[in-house]
Amino acid sequence: YCEEARDLTARGEFESAMHLVAKGYILDPMDEGLHECERLNTAARARMEQEQAELEAARKREEERRVELEGARKRAERRLQELNETLESQVVERTAERDRMWDTSPYLMLTIDFHGYFKRVNPAWTAILGYAPDELVGRHVTEFVVPADHAPTIDAYETAAAGGHPAIENRYRHKDGSVRWIAWVAVPAGDITYATGRDITAEKEREAELAARTAERDQLW
Repeated sequence: YCEEARDLTARGEFESAMHLVAKGYILDPMDEGLHECERLNTAARARMEQEQAELEAARKREEERRVELEGARKRAERRLQELNETLESQVVERTAERDRMWDTSPYLMLTIDFHGYFKRVNPAWTAILGYAPDELVGRHVTEFVVPADHAPTIDAYETAAAGGHPAIENRYRHKDGSVRWIAWVAVPAGDITYATGRDITAEKEREAELAARTAERDQLW
C-alpha cells in the first residue's frame, strides 16, 4: 500500500493516497512500513492543506480585486455623474447668459437660413424697426429691405452659406414707412447664419449733411 500511496502522492492524488494509507492501516496495522505510510499520510495532508491554503489565498486575492474594481467602477460612475451635473449646470448658465444678451442687446440680432428666411429675431427689432418677432420669423429678408439693396443682401446670405463671413450695409423699411440704414456682420454655423446689425442711420445722415455742405462750399469757390 505504501508504494502505491507513494506513487499516488507523486502524481498529486493526495486524497486517494490517504485513503490507501488508511486502508493499509486497517489491513495490516503491524506492517514494518507503518512509519513510512504515516510520513506519506502526513506529507499528503500537508500538500493538500498547502494547496487548499493557496487556493483560498487566490480566492481572497480575487475577491479583493473584485471589490477594488467594483469600488473603482462606483468612483468612476460618481465622477461621471458629477461631471455631467457640472456640464449641465454650465450649459444652463451659458444658455441663460446668451438669452439675456439676446433679449437685452441694443443691436439687431437674428438667425437666418441659407435661403434668406428669418428663423429667429431679438426684441431690438421692435425697438429699431417696429416689427414684432412674429411679423418677421418665416418671412424672406428682402420683404423688409429696400429694392435697391436686394442684390447685396442676397449676396451676403449666399456668402454665409458658402462659409464666408459677410459684412454689409443695407437699408430696411421701418414699419412706419421710413428707412433705416443697418450695418451687418454675420457668421455661419451649421445650416444657419447668425448676424448682428447696428443702426447707422444717424451716421449716414451726418455723412450726407457733411457731403452736402462740402458740395455747397465747393460751388461757392
